Amino acid sequence: MTTTLPMRSPLPDGTQLRSGEYTIQTCLGVGGFGITYRAMDHTLDRLVAIKEFFPDQCIRHLETITPSGGWNAEQFAHFRKRFIDEGKALAKLAHSGIVTIYSVFEEHGTAYLVMAFVDGMTLDTYQRQCDGRLPVAEAVQITCKVGEALQAVHALGLLHRDVKPQNIIRRQSGEVVLIDFGAARDFHSDSAHSQTAIFTPGYAPLEQYGRQGNRGPHTDVYALSATCYCLLTGQPPIDAISRAAGAELPAPAALRSDIPQQISEVIIRALAVKPEERLPNIEGFLQQLKPPTPAPAAQPPAQPAIVAAPRRLAPGEQYPAPSAERLSELGIELVTIPAGNFMYGERKEQKYLPTYSIMKYPVTVAQYRLYCQATSSAMPLAPRWGWQETCPIVCISLLDAVAFARWIGLTLPTEEAWEKAARGMDGWIYPWCDQWDAEKCCNSVKCYAKQTAPVGSFPSGASPYGVQDMSGNVHEWCESWYDERKRERVLRGGCWSYEHAVDFRATSRDRRDSLLGGNANGFRCVLRLPEP
Repeated sequence: MTTTLPMRSPLPDGTQLRSGEYTIQTCLGVGGFGITYRAMDHTLDRLVAIKEFFPDQCIRHLETITPSGGWNAEQFAHFRKRFIDEGKALAKLAHSGIVTIYSVFEEHGTAYLVMAFVDGMTLDTYQRQCDGRLPVAEAVQITCKVGEALQAVHALGLLHRDVKPQNIIRRQSGEVVLIDFGAARDFHSDSAHSQTAIFTPGYAPLEQYGRQGNRGPHTDVYALSATCYCLLTGQPPIDAISRAAGAELPAPAALRSDIPQQISEVIIRALAVKPEERLPNIEGFLQQLKPPTPAPAAQPPAQPAIVAAPRRLAPGEQYPAPSAERLSELGIELVTIPAGNFMYGERKEQKYLPTYSIMKYPVTVAQYRLYCQATSSAMPLAPRWGWQETCPIVCISLLDAVAFARWIGLTLPTEEAWEKAARGMDGWIYPWCDQWDAEKCCNSVKCYAKQTAPVGSFPSGASPYGVQDMSGNVHEWCESWYDERKRERVLRGGCWSYEHAVDFRATSRDRRDSLLGGNANGFRCVLRLPEP
C-alpha cells in the first residue's frame, strides 16, 4: 500500500539527495514556490541551503512531487524548467549581497537549487531585537545594500518578486544577503505562459496579485521600499489591494518624528499603487533615497591623551622596526612558531613555513586606542555593547588593520601563517583538539551576552603553540585573497555570534570586502623573520 504525504510536507530530516552527496538536516521554511532546507554537502564538508521546487497545492507521493490542484503536468514541467534556468542564471552572479548558487539538479520529479548557507538572522528577527524599529541611517544603509544586489539581479533580466525582511539575512558582521530566489522570474519573457501570482501582502504591489500584471523592475522597487518602510516604522505598509480600494497609507515621517521628510517622500513615491506613478527602477530609487553627503565638519582640536601613548612621528619620519620595548609599551606578546611542515586545509595538504611570530591575542580596544591617539586617527563606530578595553577591537576594515600593523612594524598573517598557529603541525580540527567543545571559545551558544569576550578568557582553548582566541570571539583578517578573482580578503577563526561547530574549525574561511568593517571583525599581527 502506497502513502501520499500531506500537501507541502517537507522531506524528513536525514533524507539523502543526489546519491548521498547531500543530507537534509532540517527544514528552514516553506514559501509559495518551494521548501528550503539546511543540508550537509558531504563532498566539500560544508553546510548548504537547498531550495526544493514544490509549488503550492502540489503534493508529495512518497518522495516524488506530483502536480495537483491548479497545476497540470505541462504547467509544472514549464515552471520547473524555468526554476532550473533561473538558477543557472543566478549562479553567474558574484555579488556579496546575493546568496551564492552552487548547483542545480533534478530528482524526485522536481528540481533542487543548492546555495550557500548564510549564517545570521533574518531582518525581521534582527528588527525585533532592536525594539521593532532600526535607526534611520541603518535602515537606509540596509535598503541601499539590498538595492545594489537587486540591480545585479535585474541586469540578468530577472525579478526577485518576494523582497521582504524575512528574505534578507543579516550576518553578525553587519552584511546583508538577499536570499530565497524561488519566486524569481524573467521579466523579458513573452506572455505564452502567464506569471504565477506569488506575493506577500504589504510588500507586493498591485500588479503581483494577478497572473497578467505589468511586472518589471518597478515591481521590486515597491517591495524594497516596503521593506524600508517596515524597518523604519516597525510595520509593513497597508496591502496594495486595500490601498487600491481607498485605504490611505501613512507616510513614514507621520509615524516617526526623526525620519527626514525627503526620505519619507521617496519611500511613498516608490510605493505608488499605479506602476506608472512609481519610481521605475532601483537605480533611481537609491539615488533619491540616499541623503546628500554633508560637507565635512571642522575637526575640534585634538585632546591630550589620558593614558600614555607612543610618540607621534614627525613629517617624513619612518615607523621604526618593532622592538621589545615598543611591543611592551603596547602590551603585545608574541609567540614564536617554529619553521617546518604542517597540515593545511580540509585536505591536510603538507606545507612548509619558515619561523615567524604571531600575537598571542587579537588586538584589543586599548591597544587600538593607543594607535589612534598616537596617529590622530579616529576610533571606529562602537558596537552596540560599547568599547571594553580588554576585548578585541571590532568594526575594523582590512585597511584599518594594515595601517595598525605597519605602525608597529608588523604585518597581517597570510592564511597559511594563521592556520599553522591555530592548529599546529598535526592538523587538529580545532585549536585544542579534534573534538568540538563550546566551553573552549567565545560563541553564541555559551556567550549569552551576545558580544565579544575579553581576550584570553578561554585559556583551555589555546592552540598547540599557546596562541589564544584563534577560534571564536572575532573573525580575524588575513592578507590573503579569498579566491583568484581578488575581490575580497579572507577572514578566519569564526566569531562570537556563531553557534555551529563547523564555523569554528581552524580551516573555516569567510570573506569580506577590504573596505568594510563589522562588529565581529578583528585582527592580530605577525612578525616574519628572515630565513637563517
